[in-house]
Amino acid sequence: NVLLLTKKGNTIYAMPFYHMTSIAVTPGQKVSQGQVLGYSGDSGWSLGNHCHVEIIRVGNMSMSEALNIYNSNNDLTFGTGWNAEAPNACGSAPCRERPENYWL
Repeated sequence: NVLLLTKKGNTIYAMPFYHMTSIAVTPGQKVSQGQVLGYSGDSGWSLGNHCHVEIIRVGNMSMSEALNIYNSNNDLTFGTGWNAEAPNACGSAPCRERPENYWL
């Protein structure tokens, strides 16, 4: 799995990438648009090669605060749960966003 943290304005977003067969970046590495993060695979509970991506609004904080939250429990979902469906609208952070609202 790969966890990408990014900041827009004052808000930190986490984007976990799941089911990877291999990772092409190292922890703490800054990445650029278009850079390969890893390669899709069939790891975990999966029915075939793919990359599962989520967007989690972590909240208004610094990048180091977000890293500390992640490092304290290694939870790629930042407490939003593994089986929760993405809501139509985020109430309060942390919460799952709908990726199609960002990438389509």
